Amino acid sequence: MLLLEIITRDVPYHECANPAQIYKKVTQGIPPLSLRRVKSQDARNFIILCLGIGEDASARPSATELLEHKFLAKKSNDEEAIEVEPAVEDMVIDEAAMNSMTFSETASSNGSKKIDTKYASSID
Repeated sequence: MLLLEIITRDVPYHECANPAQIYKKVTQGIPPLSLRRVKSQDARNFIILCLGIGEDASARPSATELLEHKFLAKKSNDEEAIEVEPAVEDMVIDEAAMNSMTFSETASSNGSKKIDTKYASSID
């Protein structure tokens, strides 16, 4: 999971609203959605092996076997970054937010506590 988070710069299972949803996905062998964003097939396969997800999850490799995976093999271009698709959240433009303004008004009566009231107005 840490490797996936480092590569994608996104918390695994960020699509889940609570720990129960994460637990359900993990116990059912459903990988995090952020795994789809990893373009490198070697990196994606390595993460899947580490997570023990796949057709034969019970045959999870040992640490020694993982060290022999081609994702970790020395390459001439080791400085090359792993390509990742942008997150969907980064690509979506929230039109409602662009068409609204928020105003803040502070009211007080005779030195009492200030009350902060927010108003939203839509711009057409």
